[in-house]
Amino acid sequence: MKKLIIFFLGVIIIIFIVVVYVGANNNTPKIENKDNCSNLSLSLTVKCINTYVNTFYKYTLTNDNINLTFDELKSLGGDCNDWSKYYIGELNKYNFNSTTVTIPMNKDSDHIMVVAYDSTGYCNIDEKNFQCYNYEVV
Repeated sequence: MKKLIIFFLGVIIIIFIVVVYVGANNNTPKIENKDNCSNLSLSLTVKCINTYVNTFYKYTLTNDNINLTFDELKSLGGDCNDWSKYYIGELNKYNFNSTTVTIPMNKDSDHIMVVAYDSTGYCNIDEKNFQCYNYEVV
């Protein structure tokens, strides 16, 4: 019985340490609006903007010759071209470099995504998803 009590106390202590450590090291901003994305690293800015986008994201095929307003994009949705334009605009507001990458899918359509970058690394941003990488010094 004594060993069982010691075992459960050990488990409780480990759980407590993990909860405290994770809580103390959580640098992710609270996303109530995209204004909380200021003064962050590239990867945290991309995560912040992406988290905001995912609160209202909709995919809708659109005419690429029409530029949607933010309100139209938010309410009606958009395709990869529209979302790429949105991300580029947001990244410019936070002074990050970005460019689009066009991937040919077939003779009638392409896919467009964004690459954001700075001196620390880069992020691939594709509508609802992103992946960031830090440069490694060799």
